Amino acid sequence: MVAGIAETYNLKIKTKPAPASSSAAKKSDKLYRVQVGAFANLENAEQLAEELKKKGYPVIII
Repeated sequence: MVAGIAETYNLKIKTKPAPASSSAAKKSDKLYRVQVGAFANLENAEQLAEELKKKGYPVIII
């Protein structure tokens, strides 16, 4: 199926790159963050922030 689509649109099919070495996969300099709420009321945001702080999560209200 992929080959047919590639042929129809004159695209080249890329091959998968070789897997990264295990030493490169051990440490990443990337940092991912997750937003956990959006509130119309500041008090509700502060309440969730306190719950997350008690669990050891870093918290920022913006």
